[in-house]
Amino acid sequence: MFNENDISQKNCAINTSLLNAKGNRNHISNNNSVDKKNEVLTEYNYSNVYKDISLNNKNDDLSDVYILIHSGSRNIGKSVAEFYDILASEESKMKRNDLAYLDLKKDNGKNYLKDMKVCLEYAKYNRIYMMKIIEKIIYEETKCTLNWDQSINIHHNFCNYEKVMYLDNNEIKKEYMYVTRKGATSSKKNQYGIIPGNMKTGSYIVKGKGNVLSYNSCSHGCGRVLSRTKAKQFIKQQEFIDIMKGVKCDTNNKIRDEAPQAYKNLNQVLKNQESLIYLIKKLNPIINIKGF
Repeated sequence: MFNENDISQKNCAINTSLLNAKGNRNHISNNNSVDKKNEVLTEYNYSNVYKDISLNNKNDDLSDVYILIHSGSRNIGKSVAEFYDILASEESKMKRNDLAYLDLKKDNGKNYLKDMKVCLEYAKYNRIYMMKIIEKIIYEETKCTLNWDQSINIHHNFCNYEKVMYLDNNEIKKEYMYVTRKGATSSKKNQYGIIPGNMKTGSYIVKGKGNVLSYNSCSHGCGRVLSRTKAKQFIKQQEFIDIMKGVKCDTNNKIRDEAPQAYKNLNQVLKNQESLIYLIKKLNPIINIKGF
C-alpha cells in the first residue's frame, strides 16, 4: 500500500489484491416486464445502497490504495471447456441439453483435469504478469512499489480436489472429493478472498469461516439482475454516465452492460452469507478500466 500523502518518499508499497474471473458473472433469471425493469433500475435510489457495512477498521489508513485485476483463462479456458463438453456428450451418450459428464477414471476425464489445471495456472500467471506491468507504470509515476506479500490470487468457476466435511444423516463426515465452484470461490477457514461488487460500489476483502454446509465456499461476486443484453436494452446511456460520477472510468456505450444498475445490491449479498465469511475491508473504487 502507499499513502497518498507520502508519495514523495523514495520507497513505499501498494497492497495488491489479485482477482480473477472466467467469463460472465452469475446471471439471475428476470421477469422481462417493464415493471421488473423499473424495479431494478430504481433500486439505486434507495438511501442504503451505498451505505457501507460496519467494519472494525480503526487501524486502517484510508489512503491505502489497492489494485484489483479481474481476469481468467480467457479463450483458452473456453476452448478447453467446449472440447471436453463434446467428448462428454459422446462418452456419456446423453441427449441434447442433458447433463453430460466425463468418467475421471478414464483417459478423457484424466486429461480434462490436467488441461483445466493448465488453464488455472495460465489465469494465475496472466494476472501476475498484468500486475507487474501496472507496477512498472506506478513506479515510473510515483516511485512506489507493490506489496506482494499481501496479494490475494484466487480462482472461481473451477473444480478442485480437496478434503471436505459434509453432513450425512446429521453426522459430519470427512472425505476427499472434487468440488465444483460455479459462480463461487473458496472460503476455507481463515482463507482471504475478494468479493467484487460493481464499478461504483466497490469490493470487499473477506476471510473464510470454513462453513462445511457450503463446502467452504462463498459467492465470487454480487451477481447480476440484468444479463448483458438486457442491461444494454434497459439502462440508458445517460443513466450509466450519471451513476458513475466520482469514479474515473470509461462510460461509453460499449461497456454499458457493466453498469452498476445491472448488478445486485452488494450489501444484501454479503448479509446473505454472513455464515460463510468475515468482512475484512471495504475497497472504494477510484479508477476503473475495462479491458477488451
